Amino acid sequence: MNIINQSLILLCYVLENSLIVKPTHVLKILLVIEVVADTSLNYDLNVKIPLYAQYQIPESWLLDCNADRLEIFKEAQNNDYRWHLKPHLNEIVTLFAQSDIKIDLGKIFTEF
Repeated sequence: MNIINQSLILLCYVLENSLIVKPTHVLKILLVIEVVADTSLNYDLNVKIPLYAQYQIPESWLLDCNADRLEIFKEAQNNDYRWHLKPHLNEIVTLFAQSDIKIDLGKIFTEF
């Protein structure tokens, strides 16, 4: 997991490109988590989330720790996400692009 700045967390993995003689590594982002600041919710929701969909990031989350709220956007298509979910904070969610990864939201929100 790489933390880019205080408000953005990326879950990614490295792919090897087997078509090139010299091995190279390509980064594939599986999930972007936007941690909402007090004044950024509107911007994150209306600017950043559509931008992630435009770049075909399969899943994006808006995490608002102050309001104990999570919004999940899954399946990027046509510069938008097909699914917009608002799970309960005690649910276990599965990543769209990596179904073997499950995240227990109850454990995340008890830390805040």
